[in-house]
This record gives sequence, C-alpha cells and structure tokens, in this order.
Amino acid sequence: MTTSPDHYARLRISPNASDRDIRQAYRELSKQYHPDTTTLPLTAALQEFQKLQEAYAVLSDPDRRRLYDFQREQHRWAAARAATITPPSTRPRRVVSTASDRERSLSAGEIFALFLLSLTVVGCLVLTIGLGLLRGEQLLQAPSWFQATEPIDTVHAIAQPSVEALLPTAAIAIETPSLTTNDDNPAAS
Repeated sequence: MTTSPDHYARLRISPNASDRDIRQAYRELSKQYHPDTTTLPLTAALQEFQKLQEAYAVLSDPDRRRLYDFQREQHRWAAARAATITPPSTRPRRVVSTASDRERSLSAGEIFALFLLSLTVVGCLVLTIGLGLLRGEQLLQAPSWFQATEPIDTVHAIAQPSVEALLPTAAIAIETPSLTTNDDNPAAS
C-alpha cells in the first residue's frame, strides 16, 4: 500500500468522511475514469481507474483505513518535525529534566499491584504483632509440668548450679590418710 498519494484527495473527500460518502464518491469518479465510459486515452484511464480502486479498497475497509490514517498521521508529524529540527550544533542542551517531564499517571495494573503490596505488608505486621503478643503471654506463663513450691532465683540458678546437681546420685567416699601418731593408736603398741 503506498501512502505517497493521498487516497482522500484522490476520491475528493475529507478524512472524516463516512462510509456512505466514500462509496458515493467512488461511484461518481469510477464513471469518469472507467475505460468503457471515459473520453481519456485508454492507458491513462486504466492508470487512473486502478488508483481509484486502490484508494477505495483502502478506505472502504475499516481496518485498512485505520492503518492508512495512522501512517498518514505519522508522515504528517514527521514532515512537521523535519521542518522544525535545528542542527545539533545550535540546539540548546538540556541538562536538568523537570519532574513534570518524568511524571505519568499509574495504570490500573500498577495501582492494583501497589494495593496488593501494601495489603501484604499490613497483613505481615498484624500477624507479627499478634504472634508476638500470643507468644509473649506464653513465655511469661510457667509450663504446666513445672510446679514450683518455693520461689527460685533464676539468675543464680542458671549462672551457678548447685553442687548436688553436679554430683552423681551415689555418694563416693574418698578416704584421706590420717596423720596420727602411734600414741594415739593403741593397736600399734
């Protein structure tokens, strides 16, 4: 599909013409350029009629017309931009970009993702605080198997275990040699 000739100009209609206007313009112009009904030479009539058919084929199909309009708009913008472009040596350099250049609105998907993220963070905080409070109450309570009859100083009980706890249950007698004289021992005399 060529975009150099303007299909709207070829059919002599405006770019916002309706389907009915396109059909009507094609019928009128096809009578003028059809090789059987024209006064033009046969080769010129065939060329003009083929161009007319191409323009009608593009503009009568909604998808092809949208694509043609998009390409036409791109060419128009490119031509306008080419006319206003300054050479690189005279173009002022832009050093700092402002916040308005970088700002854009968030899409619905990004907003939903941020909502889920914040919901997850809040849920984790609530769960952590709730478990901490529940676990803290359990830590402060004595276990059911431990029934203390007298208060225990936990710092000294943990830091300095008693000697009885370290010794085995059977008592081991350690004999020490006695330093006695023979006078004290009647069996020795």
